[in-house]
Amino acid sequence: MVARDVYLSKLDGMIYGDDPKDGIVNGREFVHPSLRIRFEVPDGFSMFNGPKAVTAAGPQNAAIIFDGAPRPFNGAMPGYLANVWGQKLRLSAIEAITVNGMDAATATTRANTQSGTRDIRLLAIRGDAQSIYRFIFITQPSATDRLAADFRRTTYSFRRLEPHEAAAIRPLRIHIAAVGPGDTPQSLAARMPRDGFQQQLFQVLNSVPVRPGEKVKIVAP
Repeated sequence: MVARDVYLSKLDGMIYGDDPKDGIVNGREFVHPSLRIRFEVPDGFSMFNGPKAVTAAGPQNAAIIFDGAPRPFNGAMPGYLANVWGQKLRLSAIEAITVNGMDAATATTRANTQSGTRDIRLLAIRGDAQSIYRFIFITQPSATDRLAADFRRTTYSFRRLEPHEAAAIRPLRIHIAAVGPGDTPQSLAARMPRDGFQQQLFQVLNSVPVRPGEKVKIVAP
């Protein structure tokens, strides 16, 4: 047990998951303190932060892909959709919108993929003179109308973070906790901010019996 205590002491406080400089996925929310942006995906979607894009997988093979444009664009956002990002696509319903004070544009198309026909909505948001943020919403045609309101909420959840909000963001870390009287795997897992997957994560992190006095690993800010 002495060796295990030493091992646990070295784990205590270690960053788990995303580093803040790369943005943080916290349940259904993505926050990026350096870029000072945030958005939220619909209930039922699982989000992953990759090196080039943030992706979210949802019901009926629906998906959301978020990234930043590789280069600035000086024109209006509908022009960016039609002439740059979506220039090789048959876009329809190109519309200029405003998302929490930021110029944006959206358009739709339908594509034949290896997985079948998919409806695609593109959304481009000008963050500042040098930054354009992009969403791709992908659905099976049978699910497009059902998910439209959810995707609209994701669109308008995108906003700038205030400086104090960005400064307050902390990564998730591994913490060592002592099991107390009455604690169960479920009650300990409930301390971890992982929507829908707390118990599975607790089981992955811990293989010891949950009994008073035992030390377990939990994930928390």
